[in-house]
Amino acid sequence: MDCSEDQMEKLRRDLSCPVCSDLLKAPVLLECGHHFCRECIRSRWEGPEESARCPLCGRTAAHKVAQDAPLLGSIVGRVRELAAKRDAAAKRKRESYCALHDERLELFCQEDGEAICFVCACSQRHRSHAKTALDGALRQYTEKAQALWQLLQTELKEAVQCQCDIEQRIASLQEDRRLIREKMDAEFAQIRRLLDQEEEALRARLREDEELKRSELERSRVQAQQEVMRLEEAARDVQGKRALCDSPAAVKEVKALLNRNDWTFKKPLNSSLGLLAEEHVGPLQYKVWMRVKELISPGLHPVTLDPDTAHPCLLLSDGNTSVRSAGVKTDVPAHPARCEHYLDVLGSQGFGSGRHYWEVWVDGKTQWELGVIGASVDRKGLYKTALPRKVWTLRWNSGSYEACNQTVVQLCVKTRLCKVGVYLDYDEGKLVFYNAEGMTLLYAFSNHFQETIYPLFNPGFTEHLETTKPLKIINPQF
Repeated sequence: MDCSEDQMEKLRRDLSCPVCSDLLKAPVLLECGHHFCRECIRSRWEGPEESARCPLCGRTAAHKVAQDAPLLGSIVGRVRELAAKRDAAAKRKRESYCALHDERLELFCQEDGEAICFVCACSQRHRSHAKTALDGALRQYTEKAQALWQLLQTELKEAVQCQCDIEQRIASLQEDRRLIREKMDAEFAQIRRLLDQEEEALRARLREDEELKRSELERSRVQAQQEVMRLEEAARDVQGKRALCDSPAAVKEVKALLNRNDWTFKKPLNSSLGLLAEEHVGPLQYKVWMRVKELISPGLHPVTLDPDTAHPCLLLSDGNTSVRSAGVKTDVPAHPARCEHYLDVLGSQGFGSGRHYWEVWVDGKTQWELGVIGASVDRKGLYKTALPRKVWTLRWNSGSYEACNQTVVQLCVKTRLCKVGVYLDYDEGKLVFYNAEGMTLLYAFSNHFQETIYPLFNPGFTEHLETTKPLKIINPQF
């Protein structure tokens, strides 16, 4: 159906509702032959007092019921489609022709980023600009837009997944807190049980000491009573025979009385016994600590270094508890376990289960690296890219703290570290670094360990004077 503008407009007027002046919607036919929108005629006939009259000619209808006109509705629908296609074609034509010269747009000005016609291309504004075919430019932008759309879909998918992960983490926070609280409560409960047991043991020991000394003092009291009775009887004897001193006949009896050797008081041996606070209290907290430290798990592990694994440029202390850079290679025997490219040395003991904790002094150094390494990692060559998957470290390199595995994570540490704690829970797959002076968390690795792993130490390159200072392992003193 090809209609001119006038014909389309006339057809549109013929198919318009006299009430709303728009194309008929759900058209109905009145008895007088006029058409209206169903809602328009219904709104005119509302109310019981209103009569059913035609809004156009005023003729009264017998009933307030209008007859549907489905054929007319179909024609109106087709006219709507034609009008929409006509408007779309007109829009496309307007967009395809230059608004200034009414010429077809066939070029693209790359500098101004707009479509132009050949007349525009010759104008002073665009004459010196780089130009290309519009079809090619549109195709190129279409491809870029498609690529951008695909990128946005990927990014959106990642963002949605991230949002879901965050929501899951929020939902699991309470459960995480409960599990951590259970572990915390169990640890403190164990300490409290030990403290309660130690307190009860000390109280029992105090009671036993009191009962023992009370028993000894009771014996001393009986002895003292007996001495009092004996001395009182002796005093009565002396008092009774003191008057005989003037009688010559009684001199012999008085002499015998004076020669007796039981006039002195025999003091009981344990008469001064008492409970000494120094014995039961003294450095009580230290005594209890000596018992509590047996409960600590893991306690401070006595790590020592393995000389057979030390890089030739490293010097170990007597006892193998500290390491520093020598600056030059030393004459050391070849060994299959020796580190030959990186300035590393391993702990002498590997771990394949359990929980372990050790501490290292790093104060005053500009470079160092601490962590653990899997037994299967090649110690002879250069790592091609990042650290191998089975190496986990924390390092300090000229002002930056980094946690390193196959990726490097920059850490925000506000104070310079002096002492670093390394906590390994092999069975749970946790490797955690702490600032050992306050036990604040630095970084935690999560991994499923599948082989023996060894403590790893690297004191840094020799080009820095501070690297000659040793890394010192802190071992338990008692």
